[in-house]
Amino acid sequence: MNRRFRAYLELVRAPNLFTAAADSLAGFLYVGGTSSNFFDAAALVFASVFLYAGGVALNDVCDANVDRVERPGRPIPSRRISRREATTFAIGLLAVGFALSAAVSWAALWVTGIVIAFITLYDTVLKSTATGYAVMGLCRAGNLYLGMSWSGASFDWEHILPLAVMWFYVTSLTYFAKQEAGISSSRRLIWGTWGMAISVVSFCGLNFLLKSAWASYLLTESLQASPFRVAQAEACGSDSVFGCALIAGVLIIVLISSGNSANQDRRPEMVQKAVKAAILGIVLLDACFVVTTRGLPTASLVVLLIVPAIATARFGRMT
Repeated sequence: MNRRFRAYLELVRAPNLFTAAADSLAGFLYVGGTSSNFFDAAALVFASVFLYAGGVALNDVCDANVDRVERPGRPIPSRRISRREATTFAIGLLAVGFALSAAVSWAALWVTGIVIAFITLYDTVLKSTATGYAVMGLCRAGNLYLGMSWSGASFDWEHILPLAVMWFYVTSLTYFAKQEAGISSSRRLIWGTWGMAISVVSFCGLNFLLKSAWASYLLTESLQASPFRVAQAEACGSDSVFGCALIAGVLIIVLISSGNSANQDRRPEMVQKAVKAAILGIVLLDACFVVTTRGLPTASLVVLLIVPAIATARFGRMT
């Protein structure tokens, strides 16, 4: 493979791009998108990928001086890509993401604009502050919301719950990974691990309780419910519960196992291994969202994105 092309794959953290695709695909499927809306789905998925790629490339531009000390093998400090080239590349990627969203709807366009604003704020100003954890969580929640924007991007609890869970998961993950280049504190690793695990459990529990309550309401009241709410109520069956529990159970086991291993041996390579597992876990979290409205077979479309993410891991680290 061309050395320069490989450097660009490393710059955008190629394996992670599939987790970004999982976010928008999950949002699209969660609100009822089907194969008949293929163009919109593809545009939103690729928009999410370009936004993520542009964000991490811009992150490396802003961190170039730090990376010369902590990560000298990264594309910019190793001089395989110049800082100016990386800046131009990052801006171009964000612009393409913005254009793809514009091709779908005004709702997708303004969601993308907000995500770009969060990305820019995080990379340039807020990364080194306590607020940075939360802003990174908002970037990922925005990716998920971008997929949901296909249906108009409303703010019902059905939309807010997965967005809040994604935000808390990624905020906890960012907190966990903060000191990955050095020796992480035990407290940071414990709190970060349990934050991610609690976010997964809370979604499964709250989603089931809320859907159960809505199903009961539909049975006792005469009203015209939206197709989405009817689907939510009908998805309250045993298959949905089993699918969510299965995916969530696997994710929680992975998170606690890798987090505990990192806490027992807090060397950078062990913490980075746990961070990698948690990033891949975002795909499973996305699948948890989908299974609650579309069932396990549809959610498996999201889960499958783990395969190319793992297959491309040789093109650079995920952290």
